Amino acid sequence: RTAKALGVDLYLVDDLAHRGHSKDLIDDSHFIAAPITDRDPEAVEKMAKAVAAHPVAARADAVAGYFSSYAKVTARITDLVGKAGIPGRAVTDSDDKTSTRRVLNQDKDLEVPSRAVTSAEDAKAAFAEFGGGKFILKTIRGENSRFLAIDLDTPEKVAKAYLEMDEAVKAFAARPESKTTTFSNHPGIMLERMLEKVPGSEETSVEVVMQKGKAVFAMVSDTLNIGPDKELAAGSITFPSQAPAAVHAAIVAAAEKALRVIGISDGNARVDMMVTPQGPKVVEINPYMGGVNIFLAIKSLTGMSLVEQGFRAILGLRVDPGHAADGVIDYRFLASAHSGAVTSVAGMDKAAASEGVEYAE
Repeated sequence: RTAKALGVDLYLVDDLAHRGHSKDLIDDSHFIAAPITDRDPEAVEKMAKAVAAHPVAARADAVAGYFSSYAKVTARITDLVGKAGIPGRAVTDSDDKTSTRRVLNQDKDLEVPSRAVTSAEDAKAAFAEFGGGKFILKTIRGENSRFLAIDLDTPEKVAKAYLEMDEAVKAFAARPESKTTTFSNHPGIMLERMLEKVPGSEETSVEVVMQKGKAVFAMVSDTLNIGPDKELAAGSITFPSQAPAAVHAAIVAAAEKALRVIGISDGNARVDMMVTPQGPKVVEINPYMGGVNIFLAIKSLTGMSLVEQGFRAILGLRVDPGHAADGVIDYRFLASAHSGAVTSVAGMDKAAASEGVEYAE
């Protein structure tokens, strides 16, 4: 829709298996088939080179991507064609959490001590190097808050958590379904000083559209855990955050600075943040916009499409941030108490018709 409105010649790179979603919108001559769900580094490089060698690539003005699942291949295409878009370096540094910290730690306001660890003994040594305290162990690359160990305040806890996480990651990487995740290979483990929230505050996320190094749109949301022990991260999201306006402004300013430092100057991004006694700190940077149906929540509240405005930002056109949020959306995910295969889902019509429910899937 945006491409037509702007008179832009749009080409779509997508897996052939997904073609049914676009066949009525994108002509066959404008469809470039590539197995973009394959996360293997060799496969990413191969498909990026194939797309860059396409006859239309040399005439491209920009490469636009939206989902972090395809961040690496999108960024690699951007680099190979040498056009506007989010560069590969920024995506690599966002994807690899040790790189994220190395880059962000150049700015004192964003600094969080951390390093990669390669064994239980190395993890204990890192704990001592950082002077003790409270730490978190996590995989160097990750998604959906999988493989985290928090509140590690002794060398023994750090060592035990390392051994358990290393074994769990190896077991998951051996499963067939891992091949479409970031854990298709063991990404390594890192130790990081645990961020402590200001009492009464929540972990937040900032949905951002950047243009020329500035956040031309930003919405802060509160991110809450769900589950009997609050063990399922980001299961409930409140748009916009219920923190005071001054806190919103500080969070957005820190997110904007982090994105500039990491190298994302134009396009969509999502930054997970925590307000600490030392100020807002970055938990994680996600190149491209938030997944699932977060963009629908943003559009419902502001009338603004992250896809359309991110597209305009990359092309250097005026970005319309929409209007101030005219309500509050509590976005909740459902989590089963049991493992296994889902065989049926019932009650969706009733759920969708319930008072206060705007969208249910």
